[in-house]
Amino acid sequence: MASDLWRNRSYRSVWSAATVSNFGSMIFVIALPLAAVTLLDADAGDIAAIHVAQMLPGALLGLVASAWIDRRARLPLMRTSDLLRALLVGALALSAWAGWLAIWQFVAAAAGLGLLGFVFHVSQHSLLPAIVDRTRLVEANSKLRVADSVTEGLGFAGAGVLIQVLGAPLAFMIDAASYLLSAFCLAGVSEPQRPTPVGKSKQSLRQELSEGVRAVLGHPMLRPLAGAQILMDLGTRLVGVVYVLFAIRVLGLSPSTVGLVAATGAISSFIGAWLAQAMDERWRPGLALIAGILALGCASLLIPAAAYVGVFGIAFLFVHQLGDGGWVLYEIHITSLRQQEVEAGLQGRVNGFFSVLTSAAGLLGSILGGLLGEWLGLQFTLWVGAALILVAAAVLALSPVRRFGQHSKP
Repeated sequence: MASDLWRNRSYRSVWSAATVSNFGSMIFVIALPLAAVTLLDADAGDIAAIHVAQMLPGALLGLVASAWIDRRARLPLMRTSDLLRALLVGALALSAWAGWLAIWQFVAAAAGLGLLGFVFHVSQHSLLPAIVDRTRLVEANSKLRVADSVTEGLGFAGAGVLIQVLGAPLAFMIDAASYLLSAFCLAGVSEPQRPTPVGKSKQSLRQELSEGVRAVLGHPMLRPLAGAQILMDLGTRLVGVVYVLFAIRVLGLSPSTVGLVAATGAISSFIGAWLAQAMDERWRPGLALIAGILALGCASLLIPAAAYVGVFGIAFLFVHQLGDGGWVLYEIHITSLRQQEVEAGLQGRVNGFFSVLTSAAGLLGSILGGLLGEWLGLQFTLWVGAALILVAAAVLALSPVRRFGQHSKP
């Protein structure tokens, strides 16, 4: 029965913690660039620096951190990450209240939150197979994404209003409170005994890292997925770096309108999460992956196209949010696939490897986004980002992933 997962106290606690934490994070995702643009008159280079700072720790330290996660209990790492994130965002809120805000503070906070978020999410993805039966992982991830969709809508819509009406300090304090509540929710999780790392009992760090890399590159499905992940994250980061600037300065939208548009993506995300569970027994997972990325790429083309239709540009941005459902559809299936196919002792390193790819591609995309946005224009940068996402879909369509119909041990 679908309700069986709700009888699992550990899963309920993880679900609650992730939901509360994500609500605050969604506020922060929009509030940080909006505060930088509206309070400090940030340009494309400043926004790019914030994005680079967020991605850099994961790109530089991710593989080492993932091996470290595999050696330790995941639950304490999640709690500590929550508490430290609350401290960082709270400090930023105090600076905003005192009138001491500067771009370097945004960059420093983004770097700290990037590293702590990496540890939290890799630990969460690695913990889930230990508390949920592997046959229920798609359902478990779908329920998490449904909750994320709701909090995404509330957080995105609230961020624009909070920044415009009540100011940055309150937006940041709500985010800090969400991390504290998330840490409290994790008290209900009962973590099984820490898995024994795969391979020899005494290995060097280099050997452990090599095992994680080989587990991905030697897998016929994970290998092309890793390549597509790089292209997709590069494209989405190019779009993300300049999106707020494009919406405010080219289309002339207000911060509250930008937040409202972003909030409508929650509806698409909700549908994508629901479809992932409904399609699990009807569609081949490989086709679902490709369809999700293709939908995201096509929807992304509507952002730069909005500049050509005058007052109707905002309608293009609303329709673009449909692509969020495609991203969610992809994310649920690839996360569940990794959790099912990878042994417990390698979960941290394999999940970490994909997170490092995301961080590295996001880092490069942030740098390129800032440079392209200033040198060749915001609209051109958006076209390039959308094209890269479509190339990622083509890579998977031409790989064995399109024929993937049932999970099998590598």
